[in-house]
Amino acid sequence: MYNFGKIKETYNKVYLDSFSTKDDKKKKVFEYYLGKINKDPLLKEEFEAYYNIQNKNFDNELSSQIFIQDNVDNIKNLNYLDLEKVHESLEKHLKSNGYELVESTDERISLFETLLSLDKKSKNLSKISESLMKLRKSMLSESNESTPVNEFVNLPSDVLSTMMANKFNNKYSDLDEGTKEIIRISLNGSIEDKIGMYQSTIKECLNSVNIKIKESEKDLDLKGKLLQTKEKLLEMSFNEETYIDDLAKIIELKENL
Repeated sequence: MYNFGKIKETYNKVYLDSFSTKDDKKKKVFEYYLGKINKDPLLKEEFEAYYNIQNKNFDNELSSQIFIQDNVDNIKNLNYLDLEKVHESLEKHLKSNGYELVESTDERISLFETLLSLDKKSKNLSKISESLMKLRKSMLSESNESTPVNEFVNLPSDVLSTMMANKFNNKYSDLDEGTKEIIRISLNGSIEDKIGMYQSTIKECLNSVNIKIKESEKDLDLKGKLLQTKEKLLEMSFNEETYIDDLAKIIELKENL
């Protein structure tokens, strides 16, 4: 039985919590997960298939059905036993850090995993047909645009899927739009999106440093430290493996200037 939806949901919750609590331990837990995705080709292929299903929309059901089937076939062609071992290692990692798997309430993921789990036998055909019909309808553009959770707040649906909307508001209402955008791109953005976010955050931080340098003309000691900080920022370059940690440090610096 496929359960990557639960694993993905749990790590996303850890990541979101790390932003609200500024907990370095939680950030490292999520970074481990990112490292696994980047280094393990099976897990990366699976992650991309789940991402496709959650985020792609179509103008007609035929196109969505073809797309769904292609993603189902891609995962079913992977070595299931090896993939299962990767899942087990991620579950152990979560449990060793005090986390239990949470259910994914994303309808697309639930339907997708039903299709992954069922063989095309006579007894399963009705369930497969029903799940496929519901999934392809959910991927129609008009259907997606009317989803309340996406209108409620500009965050990925897989982050919000374990929370009621009012609970999210109470717990994360202090997050500004910039932080929400950082979370969205860090979780679901392409490598180009992440590089763009990284570079724009560096630029914002450099602008703040330059302002502080001009304001500290009479304080030579402070000015010297600011110039050293500026030099370090200019030397920084994007590294996908340390992206989360590096970006968090830059944001914290910017906030403290």
